[in-house]
Amino acid sequence: MFSTVWAWVLLCGVAAALAYRRSVSKLSGIPLVGFEVKDPKQRKSQYTFNAPGIVQTGYEKFKDRIFGVDTADGVKLIFPHQYVDEISKEPGLSFQNSLDEDLLIDYTYMGGLKQFALSTFKREITPHLPMFIPDFISLVDGYIPNALTESKGELQWTSVNIYPKMLRMLGILTARVMIDSDAPHNETWVTLTTEYLHAGVRHAHALKFWPPMLRPVVHRFVPGYAEVQRQLNLGRSIVIDAIRKIDEREKNGVPERQPTSVLYHMSRKAPGASSAVIDMHLKEQLNLAVGGIHTTSAVLTQTLFELSAHPEYIPELRKEVIDTLVKFNGEFSKAALWDMHKLDSFIRETHRLNSPNLTTLQRRATQDVTLSDGTFIPSGTKLEFPTFAIHRDSEFFVDATEFDGFRFLKLRQEDDKDGGKHHYVSARRDMLGWGFGKTACPGRFLADIEIKLIVAFILMNYDIKNPDGQGRHAHVHFENQVFPDPVNPVLMKKILREDIDENGHVRQ
Repeated sequence: MFSTVWAWVLLCGVAAALAYRRSVSKLSGIPLVGFEVKDPKQRKSQYTFNAPGIVQTGYEKFKDRIFGVDTADGVKLIFPHQYVDEISKEPGLSFQNSLDEDLLIDYTYMGGLKQFALSTFKREITPHLPMFIPDFISLVDGYIPNALTESKGELQWTSVNIYPKMLRMLGILTARVMIDSDAPHNETWVTLTTEYLHAGVRHAHALKFWPPMLRPVVHRFVPGYAEVQRQLNLGRSIVIDAIRKIDEREKNGVPERQPTSVLYHMSRKAPGASSAVIDMHLKEQLNLAVGGIHTTSAVLTQTLFELSAHPEYIPELRKEVIDTLVKFNGEFSKAALWDMHKLDSFIRETHRLNSPNLTTLQRRATQDVTLSDGTFIPSGTKLEFPTFAIHRDSEFFVDATEFDGFRFLKLRQEDDKDGGKHHYVSARRDMLGWGFGKTACPGRFLADIEIKLIVAFILMNYDIKNPDGQGRHAHVHFENQVFPDPVNPVLMKKILREDIDENGHVRQ
């Protein structure tokens, strides 16, 4: 028995090596970056913790050419900007399939959203997002004051570790949209959805160093498995309970609290309590949460970091928020948020320089594909675009590496015909943070509302700055993910509305 197991392990190892050689042989003629490191495991580890340096090196050397990098997911091709249109439209290149493989969906429940969840969100949630704003305001008002100032009621500077607090704030808001009006107050669910990504990614990353054929056997013994299962079991019980309550209300003729949630609509379209149905709902809830919480909280935190690094913008942004609320009778409506052009520009510029993903437009070839210029993409090939590098390229932006909070405001003012293309939610060829084309992030309209509400609330109620000697907070990188600094604090101080002058400055 023992020898049989080791024979199987050896066979899988040989198969994996042959598969790797075949994958590299398909890339003949394509330059490979980082391959001066000969040991494959060391090379993959290098990409895990220094992906920005590797991709930037490749971009600077081969900007208009395809180049390859070796990752824990295998060799990926980095495509130049001129292919954005064609790649985004090519049906033989799948975004969902790419995410499913990268996140090992069979083991982590994380991957690309299925069409059922996507269509439900787009049809049932997006048109009704303005209806969520009153609930969002109440939740922000209930959480932020306690989270941001430990010295309650004292108007003094307080050190605040902002990222974990913004992560939790987004977990609370997202729970309202995804589950029901009770979920934001369910500490277990909020904690689960804010922490699950890290547990799942850790487990997936460890599992990727095993050959695919061995993963069904070894995944239970790979680090992170127990924590993933613990969190999934918690999630199942909460989803089961939420669906049961929806069923009971429907049976008793009790109307649902408006606006209705993603789970409400999905559970009406796909009813049942079997383990397969519950796991489907849980899987889609986790995928929506990963996108809706982690991406949005990262951009939100980076926006606050830019404010603390560039406090000269604060009075003008604060004045815009106050003036807009006066214009709209004191209400944070969708129209009011849309009218905050300076804030919109500041957030878009933040996203440009601090995208939560190093690369976007990830695709996996589900068949052999030949592009219009003859470029051949073999089935199984993974590819993506160097978003971080493109956003910092002077070919696309003036002073591309410099932060200009009103960059997109000025572009909007200069463009009489189509100023809306510079709005934060606009997914464009030169702004790939949201993706592009049909697979552009469907949750960006929700993120737009959430980020603006929270930043506007903070501007009206707090001052923010960096501690003395603290520069712009650094990024933390893991594979192609870009996280805000989770450790170094900002300084925040509660302010009184009556102390804000007509120009947005705080009277001393």
